Amino acid sequence: MPSSTPISPLFSPVYLGTHPHRIVVTPRSIPESVKSSEFCECLVESMMNTVSSIINYRFEVQDAAVNAISKGFDGVEISACEGSALEQVILTAESDEHAADFINDFLSPVVSVVKAERIGIRFSPFSPTLVTGSKNLVSRFKAVLSRIHTTFPTLAFVHVFGGKNIGELELPSTADSLESFRSIFCEMSASDIASPAPTLFVSSNDYTPESATATASSTSGLIAFTAGSVPNPDIVAKIQNGSKLEQDDFTSKRMLDIERIFRTGKEFVFEWTPEESKRVNRAMDDVDDYLSQFDPALSYEGTDKKIVWRKSCWFACHGLGQPFLQTEEEIARFDGDLKDGLSGLRALQQGKGLRSSLEYLKLLLDNSLVDTSRALGIQDQMILQCSVRYRIIKYTAHRGDLGGIGLHPDGNLLSALITNGPGLSVFDMDGTHREPGFNGTILMGGSTLYRWSNGTYLPTFHNVNTTKDQKKISIVAFFNLPDMETIPRDPDAFGSSAGFFHDIKHIKEDDKSPKGELAPLWDIIIDKHKLVLPAH
Repeated sequence: MPSSTPISPLFSPVYLGTHPHRIVVTPRSIPESVKSSEFCECLVESMMNTVSSIINYRFEVQDAAVNAISKGFDGVEISACEGSALEQVILTAESDEHAADFINDFLSPVVSVVKAERIGIRFSPFSPTLVTGSKNLVSRFKAVLSRIHTTFPTLAFVHVFGGKNIGELELPSTADSLESFRSIFCEMSASDIASPAPTLFVSSNDYTPESATATASSTSGLIAFTAGSVPNPDIVAKIQNGSKLEQDDFTSKRMLDIERIFRTGKEFVFEWTPEESKRVNRAMDDVDDYLSQFDPALSYEGTDKKIVWRKSCWFACHGLGQPFLQTEEEIARFDGDLKDGLSGLRALQQGKGLRSSLEYLKLLLDNSLVDTSRALGIQDQMILQCSVRYRIIKYTAHRGDLGGIGLHPDGNLLSALITNGPGLSVFDMDGTHREPGFNGTILMGGSTLYRWSNGTYLPTFHNVNTTKDQKKISIVAFFNLPDMETIPRDPDAFGSSAGFFHDIKHIKEDDKSPKGELAPLWDIIIDKHKLVLPAH
């Protein structure tokens, strides 16, 4: 990233946790020990169901902190970030005061065995699963940080991630968003800094060289560069010189795999960690409980007109990483299917448990959609302009017979699917037929992707089968380009410099036509898989 502002005096690397964050140190005097410290991260990963159980877990963190110091680390950074058990307790506390009390009780045993100036803690109050800009959440985190500042005035640092990560895409929050937290910690000049030093405020917010310099020049805190620091140990010099940042090997390989797989019309699966798998299963149980109260409706879908009982409702947002639509008016403007949309709205209002489960599933879906889009050459700005609708579905067989959804490709740009049982089948252009399973987030290309890419990426032909005794829960995110707009595309990648005009209604009609753009692909599928379909 080129910069016209000289920033070399401000950069100094600091390792916080297991990831080497790159820090801009302000011109004001910062304790020398902080400028080149290595902190061991204590990430509380386990999802605890009660406050009492996580309070017991604090002693495990206490032991981990002592162990880290004994092994030579300069300090310990405790993560209370997105998805952590600490964040969950903060968010579900009965009041701001209770949340602050909890953090106080959690940190006390740690600082009793490790000096406070060797302890840091990290928060992400703007994570995608939270309702951005909510006054209640700002108040909640301000109460927590204020208590830390009052009770532990010599804590090494409080690190607030001001942006939000959606997959590999890091988005900054507004400049004012961080100031409400930064202002809690006194701005001090060099002569004011005592020994031991007061708590430093560390912020990370997808900084550019210009925004980092401006912030560093006006505060006494630290600035962290998080995204991209792992594969770029020389990130400071690269930012100064305007050099391109490298991707880590895992991300680079995955992007190449996605691009290669989508050229053949196959699906790509983002595998879950064991902890993610546990959380998905719990979330799907919550979805099942909610949908169980619905009356089923018959569904006839796909070219072979399979029949299935289906209980369903939908949610939507204005873009990936944005909160669910919150009002009836927003839902009505988004889609004409108001009945199912209002059922989704009631689910969000049902209680913290169900809403939290839906937001977690949304986070996994959003992350996979961002990473897939980037691998396929969709620019970040366009990714953020795309719309997304999420549908939760409970399938049961009709009259005890085999059923499901017939063979079809989805009509949108991309589909991301989470399901808790077998039944999804993919039909490849080479005649291969398989079930992707249900231990990861499944990504499939749609007919809009096929058209936008000028035939480079093939749509994923698939169906869903249900057995007579099966009850199956799924949540699918339908991701699509802005409607009735001309979408740019890379002529080097797709062989056409002309923009793609996206007309959803026309695409849906053309997908059903035996003489439409998909007709040659259908001919291949039918021939390779020896199918006989009513539509042909």
